[in-house]
Amino acid sequence: MANKKNGSPMRILLFTLLSFSINAHSFPINSTIGWGTGYSWTQATFNEKAYELGGAIETPSYTSVTNQDLPWSLYAGLKFTPYYGIEFGYLDYGSIAFTQTLTKIDSQNVEIENRVAKRTISTQGFLISHVLFYPLSNHITLQGKAGLLFGDNQYSEQEQITYQFTDDNGVTSTIIEPVQFSSQSKAFSKAQFAIALLYQYSDNWFMRLQTNQIEYELTQDHEKFTQWFSSLSFEHQF
Repeated sequence: MANKKNGSPMRILLFTLLSFSINAHSFPINSTIGWGTGYSWTQATFNEKAYELGGAIETPSYTSVTNQDLPWSLYAGLKFTPYYGIEFGYLDYGSIAFTQTLTKIDSQNVEIENRVAKRTISTQGFLISHVLFYPLSNHITLQGKAGLLFGDNQYSEQEQITYQFTDDNGVTSTIIEPVQFSSQSKAFSKAQFAIALLYQYSDNWFMRLQTNQIEYELTQDHEKFTQWFSSLSFEHQF
């Protein structure tokens, strides 16, 4: 699976941010650059149903979804008025992991097949948002954001299949197939919403607490995910 996080779009973003900071004083508006990290958590909905095939019943089960890798964001902003601006950057939600098990039982209530798939999904992309500012005090500002995230979901899977069968003499045998690996990437453009508190702790430096939210799904597997990313960022204003 290609690693898109280190490709030319990321280099373009870094170059843009660097140029932005060098030339910021030429703009007749406020501008900021910032970087943040934090943690993410995920709500998953699994709607795969048990079904009958060839006289056997296949039943799905799932482990809990765990969040792994370090989510992060890199961004720049332009503030046109005290109450409105725009923001653009790169947002990485990290990745989630879970295991799906499909157990097939025949008409004699004997397990004849077991499929264990370990899945990992990572989500990332470029973000542009409208930003509304609402001052709560001289140093604290509430931000509401709505925009679009242009990115991709990268899926990887390791599947182990085990078969059991009984011959005419009543001897049960087990066959374990080699682990099968697969990966794919699915591009998307999705609405992206966020809410943040911005704290000014010096003349040009700010600390930001923010929560982002995104939804995506694996339609072929009847799996839906809602993911949140809570971040702590530090940004500099020019």
